[in-house]
Amino acid sequence: MTSSMIKDEKLKQVIACHECDLLMPYPDLIEGEQAICPRCGFILTTQHKNAMNRIMAFSASGLIFLLLSSLYPFLSFSVRGQERVVSLLQSIDILIAEQQLVLALLIMVAIIIIPAAFLIGVLYVFVNLSYFGKLPMYGKNVLRFILTMVQWSMVEIFLIGMMVSLVKVSSLADIGLGLSFWSYIMFTVFMTLVLMHIDKVQMWQWVDDGGNKATV
Repeated sequence: MTSSMIKDEKLKQVIACHECDLLMPYPDLIEGEQAICPRCGFILTTQHKNAMNRIMAFSASGLIFLLLSSLYPFLSFSVRGQERVVSLLQSIDILIAEQQLVLALLIMVAIIIIPAAFLIGVLYVFVNLSYFGKLPMYGKNVLRFILTMVQWSMVEIFLIGMMVSLVKVSSLADIGLGLSFWSYIMFTVFMTLVLMHIDKVQMWQWVDDGGNKATV
């Protein structure tokens, strides 16, 4: 065995804490167990049960509900007999009409484009790993994008902000919640489940193992 091979083997057996950079031996975990840094208590990795299949199922469901939330009425406002129905995409058009171009672009990117790209990327990588045992073309770049977006998910923040706005507006008008509103809530639930099951250490281990251990 060459010195470079020995060095690579040692690196595979060591894990660094994301918070305090403590190096420690890579733990052998069983389903449901977590590895916790002994210095700062940060969760290093979690061995989720049947994680890859769950992630693919949650991602596909999230994409379906995100699509539904863009097709149907989101909210309806009724004031003194006058009613107006607004969809998620129409809200962006309203901002553009009000010359709020930056805000419209930010909302479109943060609540539609990036979440959709994230879920499509998850399915693109994991379906290939699960059924073909290897990363697809540009798979490592997509995987890095996925892991970056995990830290910058904004969908739940948008939902909380929307709830606060509804409470304030409800005193001024009668509000009806459309199918798109409930679809977006379901999308947020499935998006959160995807984020909960994505583990950086486990994902790269799936790549090394060719996806074989991920679907057991």
